[in-house]
Amino acid sequence: MVATLTESVEVYNMQSINGSKKQAVKPAACETRQEVSPAPAPETASIAQLPPTSLIPHESTNPTHLALLLTYLSSIPPETPVPLPVVTKSFPHVILDGHHRVAAACALNLRTIPVWVVDDEVESEDVRVVVADEVRCFDTKCGERVLLKTVATLARSGVNVFGVKGTRHVVCGPSGDIRLLEEVTPRLAWQKWIMDGSGGVLSPDPLR
Repeated sequence: MVATLTESVEVYNMQSINGSKKQAVKPAACETRQEVSPAPAPETASIAQLPPTSLIPHESTNPTHLALLLTYLSSIPPETPVPLPVVTKSFPHVILDGHHRVAAACALNLRTIPVWVVDDEVESEDVRVVVADEVRCFDTKCGERVLLKTVATLARSGVNVFGVKGTRHVVCGPSGDIRLLEEVTPRLAWQKWIMDGSGGVLSPDPLR
């Protein structure tokens, strides 16, 4: 069953999301991809430490947005909470949310970063069937739901049809409540990102 954002507006409340024009381009969150073993399953460890170069993007990044993010990260207090990128449990891991954060980690040469691993293999194709902890993806241009397995397949084949910030995600709670993914994404102090990823303190100017 194909579900649209309009049909579920009273639940998802995402009518006003605007997407970018679809284009078939190679994703490029990082220049060189590093092969690693799959992250632990969410049931045992929902947060994993992975090389950002091993994560496959399904969207493009915006250079201006990335530059602003790098400037922001270089100026915030070390205890500032930063949302974790969200990736698929299925391997190779595909980025669902946080493409610019992953690209920033690559630019900063962080060897590993904390990510939130979500189970993309439990989703129901029927919008009326709500599975606890299920993440659902929507195309921001047309409002239609896109199955996570479709997003992952496209990303792993090197095809990006979503452009920059072309998808939004919701997560289904155990009691049937549904919230935007970014509202429930875990956050970790930026200092923790740095210490675990590089073993030291970053240069005051990460753009150099």
